[in-house]
Amino acid sequence: MSNQFFTLPNYDRPWRIALIIVATLCTGGAVSGQTMPELATFPEGVYELDQGVRRELMGATDSMSFEEAIDIYREEMERIDEANLDTMLGIWRKYGWLSPDQVGGKGAHAQWLVVQHAPLEIQLEYVSAMKKAAEKGGLRKSNLATFLDRVNLRQGLHQTYGSRIGYGPDGQAYISPVKDPENLNELREEMDMSTIEEYAEKMSIQWNLQNYVDSLTIYRVWEWGSQ
Repeated sequence: MSNQFFTLPNYDRPWRIALIIVATLCTGGAVSGQTMPELATFPEGVYELDQGVRRELMGATDSMSFEEAIDIYREEMERIDEANLDTMLGIWRKYGWLSPDQVGGKGAHAQWLVVQHAPLEIQLEYVSAMKKAAEKGGLRKSNLATFLDRVNLRQGLHQTYGSRIGYGPDGQAYISPVKDPENLNELREEMDMSTIEEYAEKMSIQWNLQNYVDSLTIYRVWEWGSQ
């Protein structure tokens, strides 16, 4: 297989260049449990690129605020996300959505990461493929849920599973507007997610169902700028 799928221009960090070289050289190697090991190195390389820059971002927050770190890393993350998307689009258009049996768990998970960070039109294009992957066990249902929540909010719609967090004018975190908060835990359970109480506590958010329902109007304004 050629290295036609890698489209990673202008990466000046040596480890990223090395990763591409290693991935290219290894495309002929066999990996136990993968039916397409010659292809697996490409999404695995995408995974390392995606997570590597985000690990750097989080590491930077030890010495600066998250907002300051985002300002520093935003351009690099956008460049990596765009290049990763180009790489995976080349693969998807030839092979379709890849399963863990084909490319291993990390390779399959990389696809979800790429779509999470893709433009809305690409996300909408792959909703069906991701739902089918989840039905077959090739994608965690919780990952599908967070993806669907993201897509809904980007379209100005309420999220279903309460996975997305927003921030108010003074920086306070809140659960972005949910369509059916009264039945939220039942919906989350169907997707193998923790309860909303457990999730909110993890995100340092105080959860009270009635308070949340009463605050939805202001949350909509914070989320979309209008009711």
